[in-house]
Amino acid sequence: MLAAGAAGVRIGTRFLATPESGAHPGYVAALLAGTVQAGSQPEPLPRLSARTPSREVTGTVAAMAQYAGQGVGQVTNLVPAAQVVAELTQGAEQLLRR
Repeated sequence: MLAAGAAGVRIGTRFLATPESGAHPGYVAALLAGTVQAGSQPEPLPRLSARTPSREVTGTVAAMAQYAGQGVGQVTNLVPAAQVVAELTQGAEQLLRR
């Protein structure tokens, strides 16, 4: 994004595909496949709810709100959040040195 002239970006979608995110595995799988549409106890998530599915929800995850940003196609693997931050930092440093 820096190379394209952006002063800042939102990168929440990338952090959904990390073990730390708490996103439901079905939601993460949809992100990684590029097919995203629009507590510790199982928790029902009502139909037509705007909440995203966490690991604790029950029901048909594919029918729930699975938000993703424009960069969803670039999210191709599940990695720790620390690795995401390291990659972002490394890429930004390389661009800023040019």
